[in-house]
Amino acid sequence: MNEPPRKIVVEEEGSGALLGYVAIDSVIDGRARDGLRMAPDVSQDELEKLARVMTLKYGFLGLPQGGAKAGVLGDPERGAEATLQAL
Repeated sequence: MNEPPRKIVVEEEGSGALLGYVAIDSVIDGRARDGLRMAPDVSQDELEKLARVMTLKYGFLGLPQGGAKAGVLGDPERGAEATLQAL
């Protein structure tokens, strides 16, 4: 059974600092998949579009799974410590 798209905003507990987003375009047989993107300017809109592309890709390939995409706000070149301090 297909479910409607979902958008999840991920915030740090307590401070409410924005950490990233998860976009689930579709769930098929309980599955939705793709990957994780880390960038300082990742946006919810970008992830929603990428999740939709994954839904179409899996459908084209005949694979029974939906599309999703997650994004973390951060700079992969700076490392974990610097990224956490920037929050």
